[in-house]
Amino acid sequence: MAKKKVAAGKLFTHYLNEIGQEMTEVGEFDGQPVMISKIEKMCRNMWKYALGYEEEEEVKEGTRISVKRAPDKAMMVILYDRMEGKAAPAKELGSKKRVTAADKVTEESKKRIAAGGK
Repeated sequence: MAKKKVAAGKLFTHYLNEIGQEMTEVGEFDGQPVMISKIEKMCRNMWKYALGYEEEEEVKEGTRISVKRAPDKAMMVILYDRMEGKAAPAKELGSKKRVTAADKVTEESKKRIAAGGK
């Protein structure tokens, strides 16, 4: 059973990567639309959510407002860990307590502040 799960996981990852390379999404470069891969589009969206963004939203027919979305701390953690080459643990080792993204970002911020003071 375990061998089948591993094989299925490898096959799934293979197709995710293959499909991710398809140039089917529309991005923007110097104000002009360009074709980009699904992976690039996903990465750009991850950065957008991590940094926060502003968008137009229709509140009722014909009425639109500008809504500012706050940075997503969970996305910050995912990007930070990925850039550092770390896999983000779902739980603290040796604990049943789940580590929230906010906790992890706060912890990293404390470390940076402490390191900056030296």
